[in-house]
Amino acid sequence: MRALLIKTGTPQNNQWNSNHIGPLPNVRNAIEELQRRLQLPTDYPLWDIAKLYMAGDKVSWKNKKWIAISNNQGWEPGNLEFWREIL
Repeated sequence: MRALLIKTGTPQNNQWNSNHIGPLPNVRNAIEELQRRLQLPTDYPLWDIAKLYMAGDKVSWKNKKWIAISNNQGWEPGNLEFWREIL
């Protein structure tokens, strides 16, 4: 995990202090790298709390595939008012 975070992190380019501790973690980049390594299907992108989803959008979340049944933002898949699991 440490190597993944170093590889996908944002470098610290502090010209005044060369004793930085390493790159700043970039979780989104790390997740995308894991998806690439695991060859997860791109038709089910990882759910993003900040994204506006429209009815019919598909996501993956907590090892399950979901489809939005109504427009929503910030509602985690599993909330049956907004999402239906794809079996």
